[in-house]
Amino acid sequence: MSESAASSPRGLRYQWEGYVNNRLEAFAARAARLSHDLRTPIGTIATALELMCSPGEDMALDTESRDVIQRQLSRLLALAEEMRLLSEDLESENSA
Repeated sequence: MSESAASSPRGLRYQWEGYVNNRLEAFAARAARLSHDLRTPIGTIATALELMCSPGEDMALDTESRDVIQRQLSRLLALAEEMRLLSEDLESENSA
């Protein structure tokens, strides 16, 4: 595309649409990754709780399960913060 075509209203529109599409694709990919990353610790916590609730008194298993739950909750908090930042990014994109 020549410089005059790129600076024409039509060329600027295509550039802007390309920019917007690229940003939307990046946000969608980030949101999909976050969704996947949220499921992993939730499943791990569910398994740890199931082990803790199983019959028998295995103190070592209970301690390990509590440690797993604590680590996964920290991971979920980090993901929640990342989602908050993504939301702020989207809001700033919409207000720009």
